Amino acid sequence: MNATRNRQSREDLHHPETGGTAPHSGVGPRIIIIGTLAPAAIANQGGDAAGMIAPEEITAGNLAALRPDVVLTPLVGPGFDCFDVALALCEAGYSGQLRAVVNFVPNPALVRREIAFACPALDFDLIVTGPARAGHSAADQ
Repeated sequence: MNATRNRQSREDLHHPETGGTAPHSGVGPRIIIIGTLAPAAIANQGGDAAGMIAPEEITAGNLAALRPDVVLTPLVGPGFDCFDVALALCEAGYSGQLRAVVNFVPNPALVRREIAFACPALDFDLIVTGPARAGHSAADQ
């Protein structure tokens, strides 16, 4: 099913009737997803998924066509991580919101600092979907 969803989203990205963008309801932010994420992560952002693209498809042209308000990515995906995505977004001229979705991360402040240092124009944060672990408060997440 994910393969079908990915294929459909990529077809929407290049659909001539929509001018290269997926339809937008006008309610909530336009969201693009890098790689694959659980639908709950999208729903938590309260917007419309504008498309799903692979990290290597992050280009100024694709971002201009999709016009995202928010970019969602897994903290670590198959063959890439959020740092790779952040650098690609910055190189493509994106300066909006980037959210990395993760079940648990032991030191979220470290991840935030690394991304902020490398890509200060991005509005970066983590979406932690799992419960706090022993020794880590929810605020640390």
